[in-house]
Amino acid sequence: MRRPFLTIEWDDHNRPHVLRHGCTQNGVEDVLRQRCHPARVVEQQNVSSQPRWRVQGRTCQPDEYYGLAIIPKPDRVARPIACWNLADQPEALRRYQAWLRAVEARGARR
Repeated sequence: MRRPFLTIEWDDHNRPHVLRHGCTQNGVEDVLRQRCHPARVVEQQNVSSQPRWRVQGRTCQPDEYYGLAIIPKPDRVARPIACWNLADQPEALRRYQAWLRAVEARGARR
């Protein structure tokens, strides 16, 4: 993602659904706000006329990587709707780690 989200929209509907797969609220916010590492949008689609993005990112915890489904909203607001541990998808995790290494190497050269 080019710019991190500033506001993460939580309520009684999305919070339990997002967190039931072992993700933490802090971890989700780490990824979407890009607190410690860049995040990557891997897919964009429209479902029921709402845009939905799949995002991959690393939390601020060692070796913790999440995949997220979100609804992006105006003014850099994100509404998480699902979360999963990328360790459960080894190929997706490998692709994200390779992308992250390339991004960090470009940053180190500046």
